[in-house]
Amino acid sequence: MTITYPVFLSITQPNDNIPTIVIRQFDEGTQTLEVTVTEKGQPKDITGFTPFFCVKQGHHSGLGISEQRVTQIIDAKNGKLRYTLTNYDMQNIGENTAYFAFRTLKEDNTWQQQFSTRDFHYQVKKSIFGDGIKDSNYIWTFEEILRYFREWLSKSKEDFVEWNEEAKREILMIIKEFQKWINENQKEYEDWLENSKISWTDWVESIREILESIDPGGAILTELTDARGSFPRLKNRLDNQDEKIKSKRNKNEPKAGLVLNNKFRYQHSTNGYCVPQGFCSTENSFLIVYNDHYTDGRTESEMCLLQEISFENGEILREKEIELGHGNGLTYREDTNEVLCVAGFMLGNENKEVIVIDYDTLTIKKTYPTSLNLTAISYDKSSKRLWAKSNKTICELNLNDYSILKRFEIETDSIGQDICAQNNYIYLPLSNPESMMVVDDMGNLIQNYKVPRYSGDNTYINELEGVAHVKGNQFALISFNFSSLSKKSSDINIFLFDVISSQQILRRTFSNYPNARIDYHVDCNYTGFDSDGTKEKPYKNLNQCFNACANAAYMYTIYMAEGEYPFAELSMVQTLIEIQGNGATIHGLAFNRVSKLSLNNLILTNKESSHALTLDNISTAKLIGIESKMKVGTKCFRFFDSSVSMEKCTILGDGVTSSNTQIYEVGSTVNTDTAFSISNRSSLNFSHTSLQDKIVVGNGVAKLATYPPTVVFNRSDANKKFFGYAKINRMIFNDFLLTFNIGTTFMSQEKINTRDINTLVRFIEVANTTGDLIAYELRLVQVYDDKQLLKDIQITESRKTTFKSDGSRSYTNWNTSSSYPEDLPHIETIRVFS
Repeated sequence: MTITYPVFLSITQPNDNIPTIVIRQFDEGTQTLEVTVTEKGQPKDITGFTPFFCVKQGHHSGLGISEQRVTQIIDAKNGKLRYTLTNYDMQNIGENTAYFAFRTLKEDNTWQQQFSTRDFHYQVKKSIFGDGIKDSNYIWTFEEILRYFREWLSKSKEDFVEWNEEAKREILMIIKEFQKWINENQKEYEDWLENSKISWTDWVESIREILESIDPGGAILTELTDARGSFPRLKNRLDNQDEKIKSKRNKNEPKAGLVLNNKFRYQHSTNGYCVPQGFCSTENSFLIVYNDHYTDGRTESEMCLLQEISFENGEILREKEIELGHGNGLTYREDTNEVLCVAGFMLGNENKEVIVIDYDTLTIKKTYPTSLNLTAISYDKSSKRLWAKSNKTICELNLNDYSILKRFEIETDSIGQDICAQNNYIYLPLSNPESMMVVDDMGNLIQNYKVPRYSGDNTYINELEGVAHVKGNQFALISFNFSSLSKKSSDINIFLFDVISSQQILRRTFSNYPNARIDYHVDCNYTGFDSDGTKEKPYKNLNQCFNACANAAYMYTIYMAEGEYPFAELSMVQTLIEIQGNGATIHGLAFNRVSKLSLNNLILTNKESSHALTLDNISTAKLIGIESKMKVGTKCFRFFDSSVSMEKCTILGDGVTSSNTQIYEVGSTVNTDTAFSISNRSSLNFSHTSLQDKIVVGNGVAKLATYPPTVVFNRSDANKKFFGYAKINRMIFNDFLLTFNIGTTFMSQEKINTRDINTLVRFIEVANTTGDLIAYELRLVQVYDDKQLLKDIQITESRKTTFKSDGSRSYTNWNTSSSYPEDLPHIETIRVFS
């Protein structure tokens, strides 16, 4: 909400008629002055002048504490302008003296003041968030900084030229001295070399018989010499190779885990074991069940390979063939020293039993019948409870006879692979797409965490097969890739990851982990040879920076300095890249198979490439303020198999060509006859009618649409549990921001993904002076129409939990069976960003 103060300020008479203006410190962005400047009682024409809002500390001659340029001139002819107070203007608690100054910019980038209003005063009341200023400051204008920078640059150029000439003279002198030394010592070296050759020949002849007896024909010596390469010793080459391998891994990069090559002695032509299924952990090891499942659909045998490997290095400790069918689920009970297995299937048929295996001997002790076809099992040693899964049903089992004690259903469209129970939370690895669902022991969804397909080190997660608790908050995921179909072998990958603690699971989800952000800087003007991507030592070009952007666990933000850069390309890296161009010029840019891409404020040419910009297999690409500079008739942008949004871009040359790509255009400038060529199942949503005659549609679709950069939808339904219709296309917008209120009181803002149609939202507040803690939980369901527009957001469940300071707690629960309570949060607004 904005509070406006209409003010008339004179440049010739005292401003004694202004009422007292009282504001609260840090009420930034809400306190606005509507100013009319007068001269002798008449509006003053301020055309051609730049106004500044100036604040002094104290009533009379106090220090200047803020000077801000005014950007909102409403009516220059009649002296009307608008200024919103900032935190700089609220530093001084108490009375502040202010005035508006009107200036012009001279050729040397200094401001010349022409006239100003008489002083007026406003009061700043203290906020609980701060105590005001501790000292005075001065606000530098950009023009002043630019002037000082140009003076420094001119002086630096003179110093560099002088230093450069002196350095060249010294280098020439050193070259002459070195050449003189070579000439003086050449004859002495040639004599020494000839004598050394004679001595070497004599020594070799003296030991020839010994060498022939040790290495007949010199085969070993030849092999060692070849292996040494250009290095003086073989050890030097091996050390150099180790350093190169280590340097490719970022020291802050999470380790991908163990990479095991599953080429065991059991490689018979008819029953080799290649697919991991059951997976669990003991105190110091992993247990893995492999079956002979094969991708040609052939019937399995009941025989599996049960293998135990070390936590530390993946060393195989022992292994044994055992009849476990498909071997779907596996867990270790430390209280009985037994391994439990649920086969899932035997020779293609459902298997309803729990198989008990003696851990010491790896032999089957007994089987127990069950009423369900269980496909996963896990023992929670922290709570001493046993859990199992059958399709979408989660069951708690009796520890003695393995009968079902209770059950509940989970909601997912993915394929469930395994189950891991720890501290009364249940972890469920899912495939297609790969994710980790976490629920509590009542089936309430805690979070569905998306697992990246690329884990770094050129390792891709093909299919999640299992999860096991290691220690503390550390868990392990197992995945595999076929390494040889003919030999029926595969590469097994175990990825270690650290989940957020239990307290954080309750209050925050996995959404901030592990996609941590890494900032890199690129500056073509940097002259050093020690670039590391920091602001002080930036990379010199984008290709050098791209080499450091190889870990899918991170989002990379690249800040570029203004200047010209050569062609750059990034391929086959499943990560998130954002480039802040700051007006930099790049002579060609190409991306292939990058998960998510954002390009801002760049100038692109095709000087060093066929197209200024090429995007291939980019799941989400966002182009903002991209300008193309090229001749008419040359290539501009080319998009393949991607989803691209373009906002305020400049299109030249042959325009944009696309194949199997969705394009969303907003406010672009077109200086060519053909802006877009839409073909091969591509689609284009464009924002203004002037583009219609500049679009060539082949095997594709183009339609007119409007996407403002920011849209706020206010509540249109009085019913608190329904928000009302909002035209948000989830094929365009990835997420939106919900504002939650209780009554008219703001409570929280939460980001919601448009793909998650069923979402659990949690937030916490301290309710009163006694320290009671209140937690709110809301189940939200998004409803979309047949055009994928958001039709409604419904609150289907809501809960308020009050944790009292005496240790007790109380609840308020609501579901669809009654009217919505006034003391529970409701959705007030929805905000989307293009």
